[in-house]
Formats: sequence, structure tokens, C-alpha cells
Amino acid sequence: MLRGGKFFDVTRWEGVEADVFDSVMFYAASEQQLTKESGETRLTSVMSRLLQCHYLASQSRINHAWSLFGTTARLAFAVGLHRKQRPQAGRVNHVEMQCRRRTFWAVYSLDRYLSAALGRPKAIHDDDIDQV
Repeated sequence: MLRGGKFFDVTRWEGVEADVFDSVMFYAASEQQLTKESGETRLTSVMSRLLQCHYLASQSRINHAWSLFGTTARLAFAVGLHRKQRPQAGRVNHVEMQCRRRTFWAVYSLDRYLSAALGRPKAIHDDDIDQV
């Protein structure tokens, strides 16, 4: 099967349940799209990588998840998710503010989980957060 300009070995996945096959395909597609990313870091970049970390952890690839999470945490800091966003006059987007807040706390929670599970240091320190 030709996928993204490369041949994908479908025979390797014969007999595998469709939902497992789909999850592998979606993960591969997300990796391919994220490698094409350039320019300014966006909230969607953090969200996508966070979902990749969750996928890897769910597939018992926790070391890979921890490795990718390092990038995810740094991107969250780069877009300022750890800071309370002050609404600008006339430009309040409550949906975006909630997405930023919830994404940060999802990153924070995964950081605590991976640190506890692997016995490694946390990437996010409470002193660096001013979001409540």
C-alpha cells in the first residue's frame, strides 16, 4: 500500500484487529505531519505531541513516551501555557483560554505520572507555574 509517498507493509498487520491497525496508522500520520511543522510553536503542536505521548504510554512504550514528553513540556513552556493568560481588551476568546488551561494541566498531569512511573525527575516545577 502506498501511503504518504512511501510503501507501507500491510502484510505485517494481517490478523491485527482493525482498531489497533487504525491507531498505528493515525500515530504514523501524526508523526509525519509533525515533522513537516515549521515556524512558530502553536497550541495545536503541544496538543498533538501530548496525544502522541498518551498513545505511546498506552502501548507500553513508556520510555519513548518520556523521551517525547521532554519536547512536549518545553513546547508548552514556549507557548506560555504555564502562565495565566490575561485577556486583552476586546479580544477575549474564552474557548482558546480554556483550551490553553486544560492542555497545560494535562501536560502537568502526564509529567507527574511519567516521573512517578519511571522514577525520573519532573520536567515541570510548581514554582514555574502562575496559572490557577
